[in-house]
Amino acid sequence: MSSVALSTAILAVLAAIASLLSGEHANEAMLNQIEASSQWSYYEAKSIKAAVLDAKIAFPGAPDESDQSKRARYEKEQEEIKSEAEQKQAAAKSYFHKHEVFARGVTMSKSQLPSLRSLHSQRRAHSGL
Repeated sequence: MSSVALSTAILAVLAAIASLLSGEHANEAMLNQIEASSQWSYYEAKSIKAAVLDAKIAFPGAPDESDQSKRARYEKEQEEIKSEAEQKQAAAKSYFHKHEVFARGVTMSKSQLPSLRSLHSQRRAHSGL
């Protein structure tokens, strides 16, 4: 096997591996972004509950102690939810960046394959094979 043919085969294998990794990272980015969106929706739901509770507490009359404890619990839960959503968004961004790197690798390797094939054909023509 000639060195050009071997180079072409190696480049094709590397392109296939990069393609698989690119797809995997794109999928992970999408899943993390979906999970982050879900967490932000949950965060908003807690915000609405807290606002309703604030309105209830603001009405004249003695606020119930359970309302105050619920309000404190909602705040704590919101902090946790926000932290998780931000982590998921950061993970999605990281996976997407990795996807872009591998996708560029696939593009570059695929753009080199035709020139290697052409070089291989030229060598075969000059050697009389």
